[in-house]
Amino acid sequence: MFLTRRKKNLFLVPVILFAGTYIFFHASFFDHRWEPLQPLMNADSEASRLLKFINLYHYKCNNTVNAGNGSGFHVCVDSAGGIDLDKKLTLYSVWSPGGSAFEKVLAHNYSVQTYIIYSNDAAEKDFKNVNNTYLIKTSLVANDYHDFTRNSYGQKTINTIMEYSRHSHMDILKLERPSDEVDLFEVLHFMTMDKLLMDIRQLHIVLVMDTLGEDYLYSWYRVLYNMFYKQGLRLYSTTASSPLCLQVTMMQSCVYWLSWIKDPGDQVFVMHPPADLGTRELEEKRLLNYIKSTKIDCNRYLRMTQDSMLTTILPPLDWGVCMDKPHGLPEHNCVTVIFSPDHETQLQQVLRSHGCRVYSYDLPLEKTNPHTLRSNFKLSRSVKQDITKILRNKEKISLIDVTYPNLDWNILSALLNDGILKNVSQILVEATLDDSVYGRHSTILRQMYSELQRLEAQGFKLFDSVPCTWRQGQQRRKGKVPGTFSCYKLSFIKGKGKALKFRKSS
Repeated sequence: MFLTRRKKNLFLVPVILFAGTYIFFHASFFDHRWEPLQPLMNADSEASRLLKFINLYHYKCNNTVNAGNGSGFHVCVDSAGGIDLDKKLTLYSVWSPGGSAFEKVLAHNYSVQTYIIYSNDAAEKDFKNVNNTYLIKTSLVANDYHDFTRNSYGQKTINTIMEYSRHSHMDILKLERPSDEVDLFEVLHFMTMDKLLMDIRQLHIVLVMDTLGEDYLYSWYRVLYNMFYKQGLRLYSTTASSPLCLQVTMMQSCVYWLSWIKDPGDQVFVMHPPADLGTRELEEKRLLNYIKSTKIDCNRYLRMTQDSMLTTILPPLDWGVCMDKPHGLPEHNCVTVIFSPDHETQLQQVLRSHGCRVYSYDLPLEKTNPHTLRSNFKLSRSVKQDITKILRNKEKISLIDVTYPNLDWNILSALLNDGILKNVSQILVEATLDDSVYGRHSTILRQMYSELQRLEAQGFKLFDSVPCTWRQGQQRRKGKVPGTFSCYKLSFIKGKGKALKFRKSS
């Protein structure tokens, strides 16, 4: 009897384990949230994701200097994100045989102080007569704290080399694979953990496809992803040993030269990396996850006053305008700016009944063609003069509302480019997800996500998000917005102040 019961119990154990595992993976797979940095199913998918990442630039550098015919690198000299080669600069380079053009051009032509880290004696002959070069003979290894021999037996970490050279930062860093025993992604991983890449103005790395294994490809993707999101580096140039290496999928023995700059600042448009494979479905999922996950709570919303004549015309609505102190709409002397093709909107009437001064504009942008880059959108001269006049009087703009079909994202880009929002407490945007020309294209969705991230970088937090169709005649609904809509009314507020409660992203 006892043995029979024990056998039944033993039989149930694998069944329970299987059921638990199935439920876990099923829940993870069908979870609605966007989860980055997840390993993919196979090596082909990993290769496609990595290739997509290095093919799509984050920053458009218009002025570059070719660092020699034997180099695949281009030095960015843009005024916004580039470096001034006429100034005193420091370059550190992990050298390998046959790759000296980059260092020689910068050291000889631009007098850049160049420190060559090498283990092959051929470097001494190669740089013998090159001015402004200093040789450091050692084998570079990762700063892995579990490796107690990392700074002994003729090998050193970047940390130790910088300490030895008495440099607190590097203007330019060029990295190739240090040796057959050390992978470059491993060195970069620990440099990211030590935050050494945050002070680098330009980074140039050589990515060699020694193998197409899943772990190798994922390790490279994870490092590049963290370089963007944790170290503030932006990819602006990729060249390859063969044009075929940049098409369709990666191939073994392909070599890639990747050039990065330090983040140029929130007034410059930066395209965020693709959502995994960068398909329309994945880009839409990431964007909607951001839109539906508010970061901050608002306790009091703007409503129409009881004595307002508007109450006979309009139902009592919330308008997505926060009244919480210190950054909410003030009770008196509030200044608001409205961008809308309509002569008089309901929100304008509500704001005036609240005692706000309302400035309205129906043609807010300079004339541009449909293919204008987001970084080139600018407010019209008259609009910018008006807003500058308001700010010159030491007045702060309490609220900007953008309700302009087909130009909503363009106006938001112009406000970000001109730096206007740094003097604004709240912004409302009626954001349409379907572009008037390209529809719901993956690139357009990625641009939208990038602009929302730039808005957050300028200090704004999303506190309210509802479909545009809910704004008319419906009360605010708490919690997640079910389903997918083509238009959302997004409300942002400057994310500082003790009166506001932060909420973790879902």
